[in-house]
Amino acid sequence: MIMAAGLGTRLRPFTEKVAKPLLPLMGIPVAQFAFDQLKRTSISKIVANVHHLATASSQALRFLDAPAPIEISDESDLLLGSAGGLAKAAPLFKGEPFFILNADTLCNSHLQDLAKHHLLLKHQYSVTLTLLLFKRAPTLGNYREILVDDRRSLIRGIGEARQHRVFYAGAGILEPSCLKDVDPSSPSEFVPKILEPAIRAGRAGAFLFDNSLEFDNARWFDIGSPELWHQTHLDWMRLYEEGELPSIWSERILKANRRIRPNVWVSHRAPENIDTSQWGAPAYWAPEGSDNEAPKVLAARTILYGRSPFSSITTPVSGIGYRGLWKTL
Repeated sequence: MIMAAGLGTRLRPFTEKVAKPLLPLMGIPVAQFAFDQLKRTSISKIVANVHHLATASSQALRFLDAPAPIEISDESDLLLGSAGGLAKAAPLFKGEPFFILNADTLCNSHLQDLAKHHLLLKHQYSVTLTLLLFKRAPTLGNYREILVDDRRSLIRGIGEARQHRVFYAGAGILEPSCLKDVDPSSPSEFVPKILEPAIRAGRAGAFLFDNSLEFDNARWFDIGSPELWHQTHLDWMRLYEEGELPSIWSERILKANRRIRPNVWVSHRAPENIDTSQWGAPAYWAPEGSDNEAPKVLAARTILYGRSPFSSITTPVSGIGYRGLWKTL
């Protein structure tokens, strides 16, 4: 299930234009990369819950390249939260276990390995859910620490928000039984209503990936704030240059964009003859709608969708822009 119903408050004002899962990353809606992860599994359907800009979001999600038919769990009348939304959508899975993916995070992992680990823990400890965890959180952002019983691969508690600790990567697999006490018509949240009861019962599994020796982040990306969304663009351009971006994502990027020179990219919708001599690197530009006038100057670390808001300013400014909105970074 793709969790796509959030309001995206940390990403305002950008999310006033489009729901968070449909914001672009290298010109491609973020939810597309979540769909690409599911291509390496044996799923038979995808369920996405929607609330904010529900009609437009539903249409846009169905337009993406998905590995299975998409069904929409509509929360346009009432946002049910990360637990209530799961409970409402659960009947669509007809009693079968299902993956959950946060639509605002991207993880380079094999979900099929997560499913195999879940089946092992289900046989050993009757777990009702297993979460994908990373041993070391990235530098940007604070994430709640997940305490793990390494010997049994079970989650034993949840700590405070900290940096560089074990954290939940936004992917997991759930048994319908873990939702039995969740009201599908009332808002509730995943941690207190689903995860904590499973921890107390000894039925919360941990699929822990050790990334502690990796100097640069190359596996997990969060677009939950303008700063993180901006940084993910920069990380992906760097990883492409280093040959470290997963092929499933680099192939998708190359279908939508062209590389002008190292760490300078434009959308295929951009005009063929662009003077980028005054563009700093890294930088990315994609026209929006019929506006295909390329900026003459782009500062390094600039991500821009549409027309530059600084066309009358000679001093470059770095940051991220989308549909006339701008955040200096």
